[in-house]
Amino acid sequence: DPQEQSKCFLDWGVNATAITCGTNGVIYRDSKDFFRIEPYEIDFVDGSGAGDAFTAGMAIGISESWPLTESLKFGAVLGASVCQGLGCNTTLFSRSKAQVEMQKLKVLD
Repeated sequence: DPQEQSKCFLDWGVNATAITCGTNGVIYRDSKDFFRIEPYEIDFVDGSGAGDAFTAGMAIGISESWPLTESLKFGAVLGASVCQGLGCNTTLFSRSKAQVEMQKLKVLD
């Protein structure tokens, strides 16, 4: 269970966790907050590279000082986008497309 895993990471001294959960979106937990980013809906073909694309998107947002929720949304959209075709990057959204699509995602309690 990803929610329990996120608690274990905090117990082990990790400051914050973001766990991708496929069709269940992304969960985030730190010592004060817990929330979920809803999934970006796609027709799934191949998951190769999804985690890398998610991490890259999240890292871009963090490095550019975006709010955490926006960084996670950007990562979620990029991760989902690569799952729409075969291989790791044939369907990867452009930055501008991902920034438009991420606005469709909600932050859930």
